[in-house]
Amino acid sequence: MNKTALFTSAALATLLFWAGTAAADCAGSTFASPAPKDVSGTVKVVMEDVTDTDFVKAMIPDFNKLYPNVKIEIEGAAYDVIRDMQIASLQRGTGTQNLMQVDTSWVSEYDEAGFLEDLRPAIACLGDDYKYDDFAASFRKIGQVGEKVLGVPFYSYPTGFVYRTDLWDKAPETLDELVASAIAKKTDKRAGIALQQKQGFVIMEEWNAFLLSSGGQLRKEDGTWTIDTPEARKALEAYMKVSREAAPAASLNWGFDETIRAAKSDQASALTTYGWVVPIVNGKDSQVPGKFALAPFPGGRGTGGTWSWSIPKNGENKEAAWAWISWITAPAQEKVRVISGGAPTRDSAMMDPDVWAKGVSEDYYKTYSKVAAAAVPLCLGTGCAEAIEAVGVEINAAVASIKSVDEALAAAQSAAEKATR
Repeated sequence: MNKTALFTSAALATLLFWAGTAAADCAGSTFASPAPKDVSGTVKVVMEDVTDTDFVKAMIPDFNKLYPNVKIEIEGAAYDVIRDMQIASLQRGTGTQNLMQVDTSWVSEYDEAGFLEDLRPAIACLGDDYKYDDFAASFRKIGQVGEKVLGVPFYSYPTGFVYRTDLWDKAPETLDELVASAIAKKTDKRAGIALQQKQGFVIMEEWNAFLLSSGGQLRKEDGTWTIDTPEARKALEAYMKVSREAAPAASLNWGFDETIRAAKSDQASALTTYGWVVPIVNGKDSQVPGKFALAPFPGGRGTGGTWSWSIPKNGENKEAAWAWISWITAPAQEKVRVISGGAPTRDSAMMDPDVWAKGVSEDYYKTYSKVAAAAVPLCLGTGCAEAIEAVGVEINAAVASIKSVDEALAAAQSAAEKATR
């Protein structure tokens, strides 16, 4: 496989997509698009146990007003087991799941195995009203491999800086400022910052933003890993310092759930986390409702990612699955979901005055748009899931003082190269 093709720019990816779809004749689609209103069948999908899944479930009755013969069955699961469940289904003659939410680093792996339907012809058949190019470019390219569209953007998770506006005069603009300010704001009652330091992908999504802020990156566009570098050392040392001097005690195994609870219970003044967290920590069940705001990560770039709706080739009821995908991701339904508090994927939703008024706030959505535009995915290409997990184990080992910075980065470099060889 040509690795360079996996890193096609968003602009070129869009051009490639539309270059072959101007006629919108649907040639090549293995199922009807748009899905007929009388389509029937059960659609089974496993989704991550997050609040956006609750918003989706709440929209099923409206979907069934248009498609009364389609039954949507959503099974919630922890992130750690979803990929294993998907692969088990994909390797069967007939899959147990006929709809999937595919995470950023899994797309190319599934493509190389021939697991997923190319949705490009079906998208073209939906016509101009669907507005595929309205999805934020950084999210849209994640589901594309070459000219194929293997997933339609859904729940996004770009990393920004989430902070208490009553405790911070402004968001930090540099990594050094973030570290110093977080340490200065730690008190006996409240941590200066809460970090998701659990080994594997969890710490990687957070630490990668520190790496980008230091001027580094995990991987070049040609596929070369750049982990064992001076920039990575700076990023890891900064992360370790803020972990030890500003984060809650005994938080080395925390994920985003624990950091959210700390923020909501007035035990942390800031988070380096996903943009969609803001509506949650500002919710009515928070001890500090309305106190948190979103800012770009210091330096402007953060970790980018999105789940994408995909149809497995070995799944049944593909027209029913496509009815759901094309409905839930359409501009009108995106707007409803985002106003409810869901993570936006379309530029139009983020820049809609009605969403500003009924959703979180104008400033939040405009900032989310900036964060999304500058987001850098952890890894695109085959072997990425294994690489990210392995690197995250090494980063956590350094933070936990099991390995030195130099030992951890050298091991991380080697593990990433081996996984994507």
